[in-house]
Amino acid sequence: MSDVNYLVIIGHGPSLIGQKCAELIDSMPVVRLKNPDWLPKEDYGKRTDIMVSSTEIMNAMSDWPQVPKEYWAQPKKGKWNTEMEAKFRAKAKAPLRIPLDTFLRWNAVFQGLTDRGIPNFSTGMAAIVFAMDFGREVVEFDEIVLAGFDTLCNPDEPYVKAGKGKWATGHDWWAEHRMIPRLIDEYSIPVRRLNAKTKTIEPMSWARERVWECA
Repeated sequence: MSDVNYLVIIGHGPSLIGQKCAELIDSMPVVRLKNPDWLPKEDYGKRTDIMVSSTEIMNAMSDWPQVPKEYWAQPKKGKWNTEMEAKFRAKAKAPLRIPLDTFLRWNAVFQGLTDRGIPNFSTGMAAIVFAMDFGREVVEFDEIVLAGFDTLCNPDEPYVKAGKGKWATGHDWWAEHRMIPRLIDEYSIPVRRLNAKTKTIEPMSWARERVWECA
């Protein structure tokens, strides 16, 4: 590891399967999505500083045995069930944030990048956006590392969920990929990726414009 402080966000892609990256991952502050209990701990680690889900399934986060410093919920519909929120807060052992203003601001950017009528970006992208905007209030880091974000890093690859095969998500991965440079420009926080095979943190070349195929 270098002198740079990294925050690693763990996706559900299969690139970590069989790579035994737990020690490396758990040496950094970790953000996890939803309830990742099916992912092999020896590959994906178990340290959890922050958990992120949509507001619709926020209860799933409380089933994960590791208690984070904070829970973050993405209000992807712009509204949510306040009774569910109250019940979650009553049983949660850590604070919950539902950052509506941050979500709406960056979802407007996403809408300008997608031409597919997709209403909102993914939970994984929400984790990146929220970490950029206020993550340093929770943990100390200089740069963000993506692990298991296989399709976001390579949008031409079909989405595969670790251990569950191809998965129809309905997300616009190219639009999300092109959104990363906007976030980097805004917050001056580099976004890198974990090469699970070599256990190294590598720079990413994020595309700012989609390359359209010519007939």
